[in-house]
Amino acid sequence: MHVATDLSLYRNIFLCLVALTGVTVSIAFVDLGPWNVLVALAVASTKALLVLLYFMGLRWADRLIRFGVVSAVFAVLILLGGVLNDDFHRQIKRFQPVQEIRASLEDLRVRGLDGLPAREGD
Repeated sequence: MHVATDLSLYRNIFLCLVALTGVTVSIAFVDLGPWNVLVALAVASTKALLVLLYFMGLRWADRLIRFGVVSAVFAVLILLGGVLNDDFHRQIKRFQPVQEIRASLEDLRVRGLDGLPAREGD
């Protein structure tokens, strides 16, 4: 279903998106502590909502299409919640420095080949 809309509506939405992009850039230079990510995600979600509603025509779409989009977003939020739940509840969050995980040439050789003696249990 195509709805005839005035060009000024699209221009205003575009100007809002440009302004929100400016807000996103300015937030990147302000230290809000742990709120930086939340504010940036809120601005990005607002921009995505404007694009969905106006440029993709969801505002004028049928109920079934709206239901499909809302259920897809809900499914993505469930998956994101599962990932974040796993990340927040991990006990070990340490990573080994690069020097500790590098294997030596001896570790990569197969015993019994390359002149290395085979282990007695093999």
